[in-house]
Amino acid sequence: MDETTAISPELATAVNSGVDLLSTDGTSAIAAVGAVMLTLAALAVLFKWVKAAFFS
Repeated sequence: MDETTAISPELATAVNSGVDLLSTDGTSAIAAVGAVMLTLAALAVLFKWVKAAFFS
């Protein structure tokens, strides 16, 4: 975003810094979210297995 289309230069600076942060840390953020999702899926399977073993 350039400063000519922004409401103010401060807004353009804030948006640009946010975009830079996401583009540099985006891969690590996606990897962290993926790891959390896999961990939750493993816990769900483990819970289901324990529940089935307990009630059958």
